[in-house]
Amino acid sequence: MNWLELLNNIYPILISLSLGLSLPLIGVFVILRREALLSDAVAHIILLGIALSITFKINALLGILVFALLAGLVISYLKGKANLGLDAIIGVFFTTSLALGSLLIPSEELLETFLGGVENLTRGDVLLSTVLAALIIITLLVKFRSFAFTSFAPDLAKVDKINVKKYEMVFVLLLSLGVAMGIKLVGTLLISALIIIPAATAKLFSFQIRTMTGWSMIFGLLSVLLGLVTTTTLQSPPGPTIILVSAGIFFLTFVLTSIFRKHH
Repeated sequence: MNWLELLNNIYPILISLSLGLSLPLIGVFVILRREALLSDAVAHIILLGIALSITFKINALLGILVFALLAGLVISYLKGKANLGLDAIIGVFFTTSLALGSLLIPSEELLETFLGGVENLTRGDVLLSTVLAALIIITLLVKFRSFAFTSFAPDLAKVDKINVKKYEMVFVLLLSLGVAMGIKLVGTLLISALIIIPAATAKLFSFQIRTMTGWSMIFGLLSVLLGLVTTTTLQSPPGPTIILVSAGIFFLTFVLTSIFRKHH
């Protein structure tokens, strides 16, 4: 895809804006909860949804959305009911879904499913990503205090009469929908990195949650837009390229903050 084609095809840019703003916002709360692997589990359950959509010739967008919601509901239920740690639950879902999905998806489509692509993005993908991004951003910002409180101090949230279980379920569902909207561009293997890395970058120098939130969204936008430009220039897969750009921003920020602290 050359520059003229990119300008004529606005879909990747619109989806990138949606992902860059909403996924790092989710990442702030994922880091606060210390549940970084949760998005990986959701992504690989959605991989199974993509595989079944291809097998039974169902609309892929529908399969992604249905399995995203199913992943969120099942993980929330097991987290509260199963006598297992979250890491064990994630390990079971992660490996089982990855194995089944890899077997069912045709080999010629497997690489794009893992690493993402821009060629097959549709108007429906743009509409879905825009709606889901708006839903995620509005929900998390309007109820910011409650989500933050239940993330880093759930016991105190209960004392404050906040329904912790409700907010945990809503958060996992929002995370699942966020993963769903980024799958086609970034791929199932790398989508969790776009959630975690911008938020982790912001945490390097942010000492307040609201400040961390703002910077994470800025770093998210930089990652997807610079990654898309690099993808266009180098003709590289968008998923790995976007994540490498995001990682580059993280390491540069780490070095700069380390130098600043050393001299102050």
